[in-house]
Amino acid sequence: MLAVQSGKTTIIVTTAALFLMALLFCLVAQSYYTGSVDLVVDQRRLQVFGLNQNKQDNSVLSDAVIDNNTVDSLVSTISSDTVLARVAKKLDLASDPEFNGSNKSLPLVALAKVKSLFSTGTPRSDEQKLRSITTLMQTRLKVLRVGTSYVIKISYDSTTPTKAATIANAIADAFLEDQFLSSTETLQRASVWLEDRLKELQAKSAVADLAILKFRQDNQVELSTRPRELQVQLKNLDSTAQAYRTLYDTLLQRYNFAIEQQSLPSATARIVTRAVPPVEKSFPKTLIFLGIAIFLGFCLGAFICIVRSIFDSSVKTRAALSEVTGVDCVAVIPRTDKMPGAPRRLIGARHRRVAPIDVASVIYPEALERVKLLASVRILGGAKVITFASCSPGEGKTSCSLAFARLVARRGHKVLFIDGDLQNPNATRTILGAGQGAQDGGRDTSSSPRNVDLAGDVFAFLTLSKPSGNDGANSQPMLADLASLIAEARKFYDYIVVDLAPLSLSTDVTALESSIDGVFLVAEWGKTSTETLELCLAMSRSIDKKLYGAILNKADVTWLARAERDPTVLMHYTYGRGLAPQPEERRRLLPAEFVG
Repeated sequence: MLAVQSGKTTIIVTTAALFLMALLFCLVAQSYYTGSVDLVVDQRRLQVFGLNQNKQDNSVLSDAVIDNNTVDSLVSTISSDTVLARVAKKLDLASDPEFNGSNKSLPLVALAKVKSLFSTGTPRSDEQKLRSITTLMQTRLKVLRVGTSYVIKISYDSTTPTKAATIANAIADAFLEDQFLSSTETLQRASVWLEDRLKELQAKSAVADLAILKFRQDNQVELSTRPRELQVQLKNLDSTAQAYRTLYDTLLQRYNFAIEQQSLPSATARIVTRAVPPVEKSFPKTLIFLGIAIFLGFCLGAFICIVRSIFDSSVKTRAALSEVTGVDCVAVIPRTDKMPGAPRRLIGARHRRVAPIDVASVIYPEALERVKLLASVRILGGAKVITFASCSPGEGKTSCSLAFARLVARRGHKVLFIDGDLQNPNATRTILGAGQGAQDGGRDTSSSPRNVDLAGDVFAFLTLSKPSGNDGANSQPMLADLASLIAEARKFYDYIVVDLAPLSLSTDVTALESSIDGVFLVAEWGKTSTETLELCLAMSRSIDKKLYGAILNKADVTWLARAERDPTVLMHYTYGRGLAPQPEERRRLLPAEFVG
C-alpha cells in the first residue's frame, strides 16, 4: 500500500498514457455495427420413412422430436461455407470495398499491408476470392443458441448499420433456403427409391399371382385326393402374393405423398425477428474502452510501484538508515513540496534551489536542534568542528551545513563556515553568487573570512580556494592548510562547520579526520542506496568513532509517518507551524489511522 501511495506520479502517468492510447484507438479504429436475426427451430422435424406403430396412417415423412445435437448441427450449418457463399453471391460482396480490400480506412489498410507481406503475389481465382470473402464473414459472424431453447441468434458485424442488418437477414434467408433445398432433395431421392421399389414389388406380385394360377391348374385333379397337403401349399402362395400386394399398396401411398410434398417442402426453422439497422456501434465501445484503460492504467502503475519497491534498495526509514550506518538517525528533514500545508508557490525545482536560504529558518532548525544537542553532549570543551558528509553529490549536505551554521549563530554562538568542497563550491555559489568564491585574482583567500547575514543569521564565511596553477587534482597541500586554519580558528569561534566533497568522490573527510570533532552523515530519502552507504563507510573506516549520527534528508514525511506508524513525524513538519499543532489541525494533517 505504501508503495502505491509513494508512486502516485507513476500511477497517474500510466493511467493517463493508457487513457490517451485508448482514446486514440477509439478515434482511429474502424467502427462496426451488429445486425441480429432470431430463428426458432421447429421442435418436430420430418423423418423419412418413419414408422409409427401407434398410427394407422404411416406417411413417408413422419414426425420426430429434435434433440440438442440437431440444434447444434443447425448452428454449425449457418456458419458453413455453403450458406455464406450463397450470401456473398446474392449480395455481390466481391464488389464491396469492405470485402475486396479497397476500403481506405487506416486500420484496414494497415491490415492489408501486413497480409501482403505473407502473400505469394500471384493473381487469385474467383473461387479463391469467394473463399476469402466467406472466411472474412466467418470472423464477423456469431451464431449462438439462446440457452437451452430452440432459438438461434445470428449476429453479424459490418462497417455500416444498413449493411450489418442486410447481411444478417441474408444469412438467415440463405440458411432457410439451404434447408428448403435439402428437404426437396431428400424428397426427390425418396421418390426415386420408392418408384424403383414399386416396380420391383409389382413384378414380384405378378409372379406370385401367376404361381397361384399355375398351381391351381396343375393340381386341379389332385386337390380332391390330397386336399390337405395341397391346400397348405396354396395357402402359402396366397400369403406371399397378399404380402407383396400389401407392401405395394403401402409404398404406393407413400410415393404419392412424397410426390405431393415435393411441391411444398418444409424447413426446420423459421425467422422470428428480422434484423434492423442498429442505432449504436458495437465496436469500439468508447466508454467501456476508456474505463478499462483507466483501470488497467491504475493496475499497471500500482504493479510498477510494487515491483520497484521490491527491488528498491534506497533508504526510506530511520530504522533502515540506522541499521546501515550503525548510528542513530538523529534528524529527518522533509522535502518542502511534501510538507503538509506547504503553499504551491514553494513547490517545484525553483523553490528547491533556494530552499537553504528562504525556508531554512522554518524547516531545518526543528530537525537540526537535535544535531546541535548531540554535538554539545559528545564534544566537550572548546570549539566544536562539525562536518556534514554525504556519499554522493546532491544529497543535501551543503544545505544541512548552512542550516546548522544559521541555527547555532541564531543561538548566539560565534560560527565559522568553511566551504572546503574544491570541485563544487556550492555553498559559495548559494551565498555569494556564482563566480565569486573560487578565486580572487589568483590570491588565496582562505585566510580571509567574511561575515554574511542570512535573514538576520550572521556568521563568518570562508571559501577554501585553489591556489594559482592548482586544478584541484592534488588537494593534500590545501587540506594541510585547512587543518592549520581549523586549529587557528578554534581560538576565535565556538562552532566551525566544514563543507567537504562527498565521500565517494574524495577522501577529504578521512584526511581531515584528526581536525574534525564530529561527522553527521546525510542520506537522501528514496535515492541513497544501502549499497552506496555500505561502500562509502567501508572506505572511510577512520571516521567511525566520530560518526555521531545520520540525517534522512528530503524525506516524504507523510509516507514516513505511515511507514513507521509514527505521527510525530508529521506533527513536527507542518509548514509554517510550531512544534505542537492544534487538535483540529492534527486531525486534518494526520492519516486516519493515527487520529484517535
